[in-house]
This record gives sequence, C-alpha cells and structure tokens, in this order.
Amino acid sequence: MSVIFVLGDPHIIALRTTKAITCKLLNNRTYISNPHFKITGVSKYVGDPELTATAITSLQIDFFNSDGSLIAYYRVLNGKLPLELIYLDSLSPSIIKIDHSEKHSNQGHVTLIHIPTSTEIIVNMWSKFYFFLVRSSELLLDNSDGYLITGCPQNEIIDRQAIITRLKERFAQSQRQVSVVATRQRREISLNESQLPQQCEHICLLNENDFIDECMFDCLALATINVTQALHVHQMHITTSRERRQLIENDNRIVQEFKKCYKKGLVCKKMEDPDLIKDKGIIKQTSLLTIIIMLCFILLSK
Repeated sequence: MSVIFVLGDPHIIALRTTKAITCKLLNNRTYISNPHFKITGVSKYVGDPELTATAITSLQIDFFNSDGSLIAYYRVLNGKLPLELIYLDSLSPSIIKIDHSEKHSNQGHVTLIHIPTSTEIIVNMWSKFYFFLVRSSELLLDNSDGYLITGCPQNEIIDRQAIITRLKERFAQSQRQVSVVATRQRREISLNESQLPQQCEHICLLNENDFIDECMFDCLALATINVTQALHVHQMHITTSRERRQLIENDNRIVQEFKKCYKKGLVCKKMEDPDLIKDKGIIKQTSLLTIIIMLCFILLSK
C-alpha cells in the first residue's frame, strides 16, 4: 500500500516519491483518476500572486461502478466539511462509506473508504482550505493518472526555497507592526513584521511536523495577507504528518500480523462466526432434546 497526498500550497507527495514538490496549480485540476474514483480540486491564489502560492478552496471526489457510471460523490467548498456522501444508486452505500467512528470526533477531518479497492481517502480542512491523503494499493495507483501519480508539470513547479529566502528578506527589512490574535488568550498582541520569519520557524520546527520547509513556505506566504492564520498554519502540516504516520503504521501492523500468522507455513486460525457458534449450540440442544424424547418413548412402550 502507498500513501500519497496534497497539503498546503499545494505541496504534493506523488507515487514513489519521498519529498514534497510545491506546485502552482490554479483553477480546476485532477489530482488522481482511475476507473474507480476521481479527485479534482480548485485552487486559488493565497496572498500576492507574484509569490505563486495557491491553495485548494474546493474539492470533489467522484466514485464509479464497473460500467464507468457515477454512483456517488463527495464535495467540499466554502470552508465547510460535510459529513455525508451523496449516493446516486441503491448499491453505492455498501461500496463507499464514511468512517463514522471518526467523523464526530473531529469536525475538520473526514475519512472515506472505497471497499472494493481498500482505499482510504482522508479529507481535512484548515481555515477555508482543503488538503487530503490517499492510501491505496500500488497496483491501483500504477493504473491511475493525475498529479498525485505523475507529479507536477515542470513549468508549474515552484522554487520553494527561493521564495522562502525572498520573503525572509522582505519581512526582515519591514518596520511595520502587525496585530496577531492569540488563540488561547483571545486578545490581540502586536508584533514587528521583521519577527515573522523567526515566528514561522518556531511553529514549523515542532517535533511532530515532518514538513518543515513546506510549513515555512505556507507560513511566510500567508503572512503577507493574514498574520494570525499564518502563525497557526503548522496545524495543517502536523495533522498531515500524524495521519501519514498512522496510515503507514497500520499497514506495517497488518503486514507483521500476516507474517506471524503464516510463519513456518502455519495457517492463521480463524475465529468462528458467532452466528455459526450460536447455530451449533442450538443443534446440540435440539439433539439432546431428541434423545430425551426417544428415551421417554422407549420407557413408556415397555
């Protein structure tokens, strides 16, 4: 199984890659497409267009049957994260599901499960932007298309480090003061713009964040229009880091259980179906009752 995803600007971890590529993907783009499902998203500029920073503002996931007909879809936009799929036929609820064990615990997180392909799609929302992860088999992904498979077109790849350097220099020379809303205290505090690079580094270097450069880019780019949001942008990167680790750990656990189970040619012992156990109990009770009746009949006939 492989985990591929989009977060932030967007930064893309495509199939068989380990480092995120930052892309300028404006308007409606296809991130992954195959005969079973398709994910498209609309991105818009975040801040100054010269910085080329963009973010996904709406997302749609379409699901298809074996004939290629649309059987269900999930759509997010306007800073909302619906907790229900739109089903278009009677069979689709048994094929595509929302993980109801998670959906009520985190309003910024929804997990969709496509059962026939064992695919998980985790959709997250931060502020009014969306980011997502896809966990699926490499066989299916090898037969898919879209930016999560092919990566960014060369002419749309952003030089992330160059823009980070430019923004650091820009803020370092600023004499302006900006107001930041402190979340816990619910009050505004003043901050010199020249301090923003250090503030971004502070939040992006937290231990749980696997995407430091991507976080720095997003923080500095967003700070050009909304400093308060910028200084909380690391939440998106930490969420993605945790979710990716969890998906990978789940796969590793399943593989280890499989290896233990089949080690030295031993076949895993299956637990009996509770219904079968119940049926066996009924059969035993019925057999005992039959024997008692027969004994009574024999005794009475003597």
